[in-house]
Amino acid sequence: MMIRKSKTGIARSILLDETSSDYARSVMEVFNDSIGSTYGEIEEKIRDLELRSQNPKIVRGIFTVVSRDCSFFSYSKIPPNVIREKIFSDPETPAISPETRENLLMKIADDLGISVDEIEKSIYGDLDSEKTLEKVPETGSERIIKKFNLEQVETALMRASSIDLKMGQPDPAILRFLGRIGLLFSLTREGEVTHLKISGPLSTVGKTERYGPLFALFLRRLLMLEDWEAEAELELGKKEEKSSFKYFFDSSMRELLDVHNYSGEELPDFVQEDGEGTLIEGKLYFADYRINISGDWVLVIITRPINLEENRSLARILKNGGKQVFVFTLLRNNEKCPSGEKCFKNKVDWHSVKEYIEKINEKKVRNTERHEIEKRKENNIQKSTANPDVIRHLEELYPDSYSMVDYLEFMGLDPSSVLSNLGYKIKWRGLRIEVTGKEA
Repeated sequence: MMIRKSKTGIARSILLDETSSDYARSVMEVFNDSIGSTYGEIEEKIRDLELRSQNPKIVRGIFTVVSRDCSFFSYSKIPPNVIREKIFSDPETPAISPETRENLLMKIADDLGISVDEIEKSIYGDLDSEKTLEKVPETGSERIIKKFNLEQVETALMRASSIDLKMGQPDPAILRFLGRIGLLFSLTREGEVTHLKISGPLSTVGKTERYGPLFALFLRRLLMLEDWEAEAELELGKKEEKSSFKYFFDSSMRELLDVHNYSGEELPDFVQEDGEGTLIEGKLYFADYRINISGDWVLVIITRPINLEENRSLARILKNGGKQVFVFTLLRNNEKCPSGEKCFKNKVDWHSVKEYIEKINEKKVRNTERHEIEKRKENNIQKSTANPDVIRHLEELYPDSYSMVDYLEFMGLDPSSVLSNLGYKIKWRGLRIEVTGKEA
């Protein structure tokens, strides 16, 4: 992290602009010339570049950014841990001379059916430093610099204990996003400006950097908005000598940061964020997502355990407004699923969400159909009971059970219900009904 700290208690990230493009180009040249080299070998070249540069920290930072986008692979016919186990379990280990080592490797190569050279390449092939560069992304220097800048701001926010955000009328979807990732917020209004104070649950008992990763995640969403400014409180310095600093950032930084990847979450085609909201009695309410189920949009709320009651209340309001709403709980770390809730660990499985809602809807359809059938049967029974011709004909057929049942089925009536309603005593014999008598 490259950050300047003033004696007045203000901290600012050192951000690059187009004048730093030479650094990005130099690092990219190292990567492009190193296809087939190991990560460790590339790092050695970067160290040389750092020694020749005016600002080695910038070179190191850009190297980290580019390496994350590169493709590396491990060369190994046999898993490295298997090879290491063979070597270190051999009685001749450790080898005390080059000859002993060579003999040991030849013996193990023989056992595993590979060459000594392959063992040498594979023994630590699963370590990052031994992975081989396969592909370098085709990224321009401007984009690399913006990615570098974004990481600087995100890393600074990792040290934050709270954020005070100033904006106009806040987008309700942003507030829903804060709740979903597990951050707390309070709103105050000063004229046309809204103050959004953001922290985490444990912040109520003292300063903590625990929520830094969530602040960094929130930044990605915040960068999609215009016209805002923010002040974060950072704890910087060594463990026992930390000091508080104010850290300012605002929407104008968009020009210097890489926001290309954060135009929205990666969602399946059948899911979209609830950007429209639902108007109920003049108020606009937002769920988190809309999911397409058989052509209809169903609302979905993703909550954290700490916000569960609040989101249940929101779900009730939306249901009363005629919407179909489902609430799912997202758990992190060692959080337990609240009783009776549908939970996901760390990430929502949208295909499971869709399957669950479809099953619930199918069950509702079946229950509705069953209710309609029972209602029709009840109506038929009532009609048949009030129909003197049916009653008279059954009395003429009594006690011929077979004829009575056959007649009712021919009339499209339920023999069991009709006969019981008319006071006949019935008994099942296998799949047939037998009339055993009649109430006086």
